[in-house]
Amino acid sequence: MLRGRSMELVQEAATLLDKNHMLRYEPVSGNLACTDLGRVAAHFYIREESVATFNDMLGGKQSPTDADLCHVICCATEFENVRIRQEELNELDSLVEKACPLPVKKPIHDSSDKSLVLMQAFISKSSIKSFTLISDTNYIASNAGRVARAMFEMCMKQSKASPALKLLRIAKSVDKRIWWFQSPLRQFEGEVRSNVFAALESRKIGAEAGYDSFEAALSLLDMQPKEVGQLCHWSQGGAKVQRLVTMLPRLEVDCEVQPVTRSVLRFHVRLDPVFNWQSRWHGGAESFWLWVEDGDNNRM
Repeated sequence: MLRGRSMELVQEAATLLDKNHMLRYEPVSGNLACTDLGRVAAHFYIREESVATFNDMLGGKQSPTDADLCHVICCATEFENVRIRQEELNELDSLVEKACPLPVKKPIHDSSDKSLVLMQAFISKSSIKSFTLISDTNYIASNAGRVARAMFEMCMKQSKASPALKLLRIAKSVDKRIWWFQSPLRQFEGEVRSNVFAALESRKIGAEAGYDSFEAALSLLDMQPKEVGQLCHWSQGGAKVQRLVTMLPRLEVDCEVQPVTRSVLRFHVRLDPVFNWQSRWHGGAESFWLWVEDGDNNRM
């Protein structure tokens, strides 16, 4: 009886995991085979319920927005223990106004909405007063990066280019506490005056705008130090700002493509680092992702 019950539990679990594409299960033979989705979930300790949520919410969207992906992250069952308390609502509404560049549904009525607000507040480095909100923010911050990285890997395995790129920058934003549309020079906070960031970002900024903050920073290298100082409202700091820009990790990519057959291409890719290395900022290594994308079909 015990062996039969154990086999019944295993079959139920295998059927459920097969339904969510985390493994392949053949009931007749009893064969099990793990899928790429299952390996990623196991590597990042993602629950089966979360994977099912991701499949349901992303399955019908070819090009979800950044706000959509952040909402999907916060719908993971890893955040189901986040509760809404009546005394927190006023401060949550205040955080929505001043710390959430991505849209949030109002009023806040479930754990996913609260998690989305607190995740954005964490990235924006907002000051939070309530002790319970501080505790919830720390919990969300410790898990959001892991969940975002898992979703990124899942999209990579499924060759979804657009969601993968957006999830990667969301994960990096959580890790570094800097929005992707803010100046990358914020990583050198403490080296330059705080008004420099506001001056650089005042030209054009927006969560959904087609503004490339990295290219905007690199454009400072085409100017004279005096001009950079005037632009940054720091007359004596133009040369230092330019020196910091040269430390931003970037590569020059040279690619040659040759057809092999009607359906196969051979790529010769050369990558050259064109930035100044400083172990204080770059550590022991810098990681990069390189992928080939079919822009017409949004696939890798």
